[in-house]
Amino acid sequence: MTPTATDGWRARALRAAAAHWAEPLHRQSYYLLASTGVSAATGLLFWILAARRTEPAVLGLAAGMIAALGFLSYLTSFALPYAMLRYGGSTRPVDGLVNSGVAVSAVTSLLAAAVFAVIAGATGTVLAPLLRDPLDVLLFGFAGVGAGTGLLLDNLLAARQRADLALLRNTAAGLLKLALLIPVGAGDPRGVYLALTGPGLITAVIGYALLPRVIPGYRQWNFTRTPLLRDAARFALRTFAGSLLSGAPQFAVPLIAAVVLGPYGNAFFYVAWSIAQVVYLVPTVISNITLSRGDSTPTGTLIRRSRRFSLLLVGPFVLAVTALAGPVLHLYGTEYADRAAAPLRLLGLAALPWAIVIIAQTQLRIEHRHRALTVLTGFLCAASLAVPVVLSMWFGALGMAGGWLLSLAVVAGLAWWLTGHSDPTARPMTQDEQHMSPDADRKPPGATGGATLAARWPPDGRARIVALTCVALACSALVATGREPARAIGGALLACYLPGRLALGGLRRPGTRPDPALNHTLAVALSLVTTMLLGAVAAGFGLGFTGSRMALLSGALSALLGLIALRRTDVDSGGLGRAPTATATTDSTGVSRWLSPSVALAAVPALALSAVLAVQVAAYTRHRPAGSYYTELSVVAVGGLTTVRVDSRERSAESFRCEQRLHGVLVRQDRFALRPGRSILLPVTQAGPGPVEILLFRGTDASTYRRLIL
Repeated sequence: MTPTATDGWRARALRAAAAHWAEPLHRQSYYLLASTGVSAATGLLFWILAARRTEPAVLGLAAGMIAALGFLSYLTSFALPYAMLRYGGSTRPVDGLVNSGVAVSAVTSLLAAAVFAVIAGATGTVLAPLLRDPLDVLLFGFAGVGAGTGLLLDNLLAARQRADLALLRNTAAGLLKLALLIPVGAGDPRGVYLALTGPGLITAVIGYALLPRVIPGYRQWNFTRTPLLRDAARFALRTFAGSLLSGAPQFAVPLIAAVVLGPYGNAFFYVAWSIAQVVYLVPTVISNITLSRGDSTPTGTLIRRSRRFSLLLVGPFVLAVTALAGPVLHLYGTEYADRAAAPLRLLGLAALPWAIVIIAQTQLRIEHRHRALTVLTGFLCAASLAVPVVLSMWFGALGMAGGWLLSLAVVAGLAWWLTGHSDPTARPMTQDEQHMSPDADRKPPGATGGATLAARWPPDGRARIVALTCVALACSALVATGREPARAIGGALLACYLPGRLALGGLRRPGTRPDPALNHTLAVALSLVTTMLLGAVAAGFGLGFTGSRMALLSGALSALLGLIALRRTDVDSGGLGRAPTATATTDSTGVSRWLSPSVALAAVPALALSAVLAVQVAAYTRHRPAGSYYTELSVVAVGGLTTVRVDSRERSAESFRCEQRLHGVLVRQDRFALRPGRSILLPVTQAGPGPVEILLFRGTDASTYRRLIL
């Protein structure tokens, strides 16, 4: 039979899929991603059911206990999970490494639980009533033992390329925690957190008991001090400071939120945080597999492949979270959809800089650059804890989420600069080679065959794209949560420069030499056009033109454009407006091209469009059209009651009239005056079944100024 074109296409697709699956980085990443996905899906379903069964204050207390457990578990890990990834796949016996790691994790988890209970009782925190009884403290400690042991076992299985067993363990734990939630009472926060953590302990004990069947020759209760154990201990101690600083923010932020926001406010933040963690786990899993493969693949090739793989997987998740935050949170309840949607969108956008930061940390660990790792993680810890806490004092959960995005965007730029440009042909020594040379860890990377990485300045094209994308995300966070004049500066950059600049990077052909002056000019025009298109999309979907929503849309679009520009930019190219050689900014005669006639001619349409838009903006700033969006009408939940909120953004004091109608019949009318920047809350009158129409009129105008339907 003569083969057809379809058969050839299918054969090529199958060969490509088989080659992709044959790569250990991809195969083990998919297993761990599936394991993480099952755990996250059952976790989300668990919190949805818990939110439906309990009050927000009860859920907030349970979330606080989970946050405290996660923080203590990471605090007492002593970087052993990273050591298990790095050395658990060794061909030498791993008995001493695994048994010692599990023992240290269990003992320190119990001690940390006791210390935390004493501190909570002495300070009188909101979690103190749940840790007064010695049995409660013991259960809290056992939950920590399960979390720490489970993480060590998962990393051991991933290092030995048996991540399929980790998937099996997490699936069993996920189904079991849903079953344990059924008998929990509506007002029992202790039962909620124990139902979530108990299955982890059960499956960890079973997994540890079955290790002799998985690892040939493995002996339990063997604590012999082998050279592999000493190498792993040395690695763990040297990376402990960096791992502690890098993991502290992710585990400390929800714990701080429980104290700063209170049980009621923490319920909404923790729901948004738990959903965003599903996206954060994708680059985390890939970084773990990358670390386990660090001794068998050239560092530069491995890191580029991991970073590209992470961003390609994270990008669609970020867009989905940004677009579907409202519908997803409606599963938890109306209150959660009203108060957790904006924090969830900000936390979702932060997954992109998080992917860059986490892969950079893995790169530094592989190359034993412990000092650079400590600098990066120390800055991450300081920025991601201080900025969210400060902003939460003014903006609550929204400020904490915006501060997280802002700090990660800045740290991502630092991470890219620290990792610099790697040599793809360089290869670090294997584990067996390292243990043969006791002085290897004290030599510089170049002396041991490791990849020589040095921060470069000025940065290359890709580094500038990453920097501009991080700046766009930071501006988005500033507009959503900041104050003037930072909010105005961030909005101006988002509306007039950054999206267009990134779009030019995505449109240019690889290897071309862009003209700097033309790029800057076109960036302004493209950004203005992009802003108009985003406004049309917001109006078409009824999102409104609030500053935070427009900033989130612009930040998501900038992140997407940045990913596209990264794929079309060569490593050594000039990138966004900077040529790789000096001839890119001068012609053959040496005359600067900034003033060339072609540049001036090409800038005419952009300047004309900018002038037209400036005239339109000036017209709307007079507040004459009834369709302007200088006063915001929204619905919020206050104390469990649906309330209408009117925020005035006018230039002077204005009088308003708000009418509430049911089936066209007036059921309530309020008249009030607001000064610029002031707001008012009006209760919604439920006179009967059916949608309530909210109409806002300005002054004596007969035409509707704003309209909502509940």
